[in-house]
Amino acid sequence: MTRRAWVQGLAVLVLGGIGVFNRAWAEAQKKKLIDMSKKDPADKINEAAVAIASGLTYVANAKQAVADGTFKRVEKAGVAPDLQICATCEFHTSVEENKSGECKLIQGVLIHDAGGCISWMKKTKLAMGDLKGVVDKAEAAAGGTKKPAGGKKAKS
Repeated sequence: MTRRAWVQGLAVLVLGGIGVFNRAWAEAQKKKLIDMSKKDPADKINEAAVAIASGLTYVANAKQAVADGTFKRVEKAGVAPDLQICATCEFHTSVEENKSGECKLIQGVLIHDAGGCISWMKKTKLAMGDLKGVVDKAEAAAGGTKKPAGGKKAKS
């Protein structure tokens, strides 16, 4: 094989890979954020996603739901319940940084980075010290949790 043929082959692989990445990114951009209220009954993709999400007890803001007592969590893999959000989960891939992403379990829609469900599993590439920073960014993007003058979190 000549050097020219090798370089041409490499160029085809690189450009092809960029094309595949761009298509995947474009597909992710078409997806809508999950609507748990099912306002649009004609949206069959959302309807299917909501059925799966409901089975997983998905909530849009896990930390707030834990504080409200509407979402029960226990320590998993040495990670405190309030750090177990979608953004720190192995099944989650961020699409719009610190706001939403795709879930391998709830497919067809985007989910909230600050959300959570019973299937949470710690990201293998995320060090324990990085969890708090990821959670803080996701919470800030989701609007954070409300705190009254006394410093304790208020229930929404």
